[in-house]
Amino acid sequence: MDRAEYEVMKFSDDQNAGDYFLTSSDKIRFFLEDSVELVDGNLPDRPLSEITNKVGHALYDLNPVFRAFIQNEKMIKLSEEVGMVNPKIVQSMFIFKGANTGSEVPAHQDNT
Repeated sequence: MDRAEYEVMKFSDDQNAGDYFLTSSDKIRFFLEDSVELVDGNLPDRPLSEITNKVGHALYDLNPVFRAFIQNEKMIKLSEEVGMVNPKIVQSMFIFKGANTGSEVPAHQDNT
């Protein structure tokens, strides 16, 4: 992805991050590590993998690679084998766990 097209939000930007997060269910959005400092509103000159916290939430629907993975026969069969009846995909994300990056995530419960 071209860096100029990289729409981002830092988790520490409270209200804006909340709105950005809450309206992301039908989009692919990028969330930066708290420690990232934007330079005049632009991303720093560092690899995106070092400054990104996660990418979500409609990857399963909008990204062809994720869609092919999650909707393949093996995943469907696995879902059935663990007892799921008519499962629905409502969210997907890629969480970065870089060796020298990342911020602490406090205890929380994910709900959909």
